[in-house]
Amino acid sequence: MQPGERIAIKATYVRKNGLPFDGRGRSVSVMSIKAIGTITANAGDGERVSVDWQAGYTPREWYHYTYQPTIWEVYPTNEMAQRLIRFAFMDEPQDYDWFLRNMSHWGGLPAEEAPAPDPMKRSPLNLILYGPPGTGKTYRTMAEAVRLCRGLAGNDPLLTDVGRRQELRRAYEELRVQGQIGFVTFHQNYAYEDFVEGLRPQPLADGVGFTLKAKPGILRQMAEAAEASAEEHVLVIDEINRANISKVFGELITLIEPDKRLGMDEGMRLTLPYSEARFGVPANLHIIGTMNTADRSIALLDTALRRRFEFRELMPDASLLKPVDGIDLASLLATINERIEYLFDREHQIGHAYFIRCATRADVDEVMRHKVIPLLAEYFYEDWAKVAAVLGDGDDGEGDRKGRFIDRRRLKAPKGLGGDEDAAPRYRWSVRDSFSYDGFAAA
Repeated sequence: MQPGERIAIKATYVRKNGLPFDGRGRSVSVMSIKAIGTITANAGDGERVSVDWQAGYTPREWYHYTYQPTIWEVYPTNEMAQRLIRFAFMDEPQDYDWFLRNMSHWGGLPAEEAPAPDPMKRSPLNLILYGPPGTGKTYRTMAEAVRLCRGLAGNDPLLTDVGRRQELRRAYEELRVQGQIGFVTFHQNYAYEDFVEGLRPQPLADGVGFTLKAKPGILRQMAEAAEASAEEHVLVIDEINRANISKVFGELITLIEPDKRLGMDEGMRLTLPYSEARFGVPANLHIIGTMNTADRSIALLDTALRRRFEFRELMPDASLLKPVDGIDLASLLATINERIEYLFDREHQIGHAYFIRCATRADVDEVMRHKVIPLLAEYFYEDWAKVAAVLGDGDDGEGDRKGRFIDRRRLKAPKGLGGDEDAAPRYRWSVRDSFSYDGFAAA
């Protein structure tokens, strides 16, 4: 927040009756603009700003496009945001008809009261995208999140046209800033207190000592924001398989089931242990998780999680790769992955995303040297004979060998061991300074 920027005080809530338009019998998210002003100074402590408030301002109510958390920085990057800015600071009336036509949750609905949405018919509420590293899980997560929030068809060009990737990323970022998309990465130490709610120290007013106060985690924040809004919301959980799912979700694992969502016939609320608040998960909050199968097999996932999520596999697609400087990248990747699957398993293949941005031979060399070869060494626990075999540099002989990617030099036994004819030969392996892609020449 910088001096000169405009600021407003807001309050958000929902309303079903007394609306200035036909609400079709449903609750609508409302945001009251209580005061507006201009920032004059920032104390720099992350807590205080000085504001020149506009005198005589009459509070006004804005509908549909709202945000429940305390602070919302509105970027004028879409039509809805621009209309909100003009409404709040330029006294422009809200065009209700425009919003009814353009908001995905409202547009095209019949005039009579619409039934409560059935999450069992949505696609999907709980989804996990899984596969080896580099198979496009991040891209597909963005696409799914934007599709759900905007109500797009699965074949919408924004989601399927690779040339519009940056536009998709901007749409994702806009929705994240607006609060419709939340993001969290699970790790080994992630806990219920981080995800749902936990006790955190709060300094006492006199500055001496502290008290413990329940602080909501991202699941509770997103659920409450979705419950107060008519729009779709998405919580993205990256690396969902790295945490202890039973400990992170706790008793709330039941609440994410489609038929247990708020508004459904069997909708449920539970009492949270720290705040003692009643809590439920609304039907318009979708959960998308990503899972790297090189870290953990899907077969090892918590059974309760597997029952409640749809799983969609993303595997390497070599056909997406085009030749680069005479190198047939599709053939190179397909060959490497076939050898990995033979020596290890299919869950540790190399994804096409590693090579998707390669435009020159130098780019390919960079990926092979700093990503693919180190990853293979990790997969095979520094067994360089297997790494060489995957790269096509394997050899059944026992002497020195110069490969296309890796060189092998036999080590001499120290004195005193030279007579041990049964000793297995030992080698020094080294990554070559320059690579050869013979055998992978583009036609």
